[in-house]
Amino acid sequence: METVDGKFTVTGVEERIWKLLSKWKALAMAVENQWGGPDSILKSQKLASDVLSCLFLSKAEVKVEDLENLLHESLLLSFNTEIEDGSIDEVAEQLMNIRDEYLQGNINIISVQSNNCQPYLLHQKHKQKSTPNSDKKSWPSYIL
Repeated sequence: METVDGKFTVTGVEERIWKLLSKWKALAMAVENQWGGPDSILKSQKLASDVLSCLFLSKAEVKVEDLENLLHESLLLSFNTEIEDGSIDEVAEQLMNIRDEYLQGNINIISVQSNNCQPYLLHQKHKQKSTPNSDKKSWPSYIL
């Protein structure tokens, strides 16, 4: 990942991984509800970075079980969350599919301009209901 004129460039692989993780309901809930504390966003960014490293920088053969363990451990240790809905297995399989597509040359490896993303940080607007006596304002919550 590089910056060009202050904008981040994102490879097709990175973008696919970000989108997949940002759509994962368990991780989204953990970040939105700050189950990892006030630095939940940073913890989700670290998870995305760890996934990329595991998939593409590991010298050993990466197995789906490795990703399952990484996802499980990260959610347990970083967000104090035990996931038992089977989604860890599904996400790990999809991550392996992304890696396989990349290795087969089916994902664009040329960097593309992305004005809507920061590294490992995709955001989504979250609106809070405001009451006349409330000082709370709408604020964006960040998911991966």
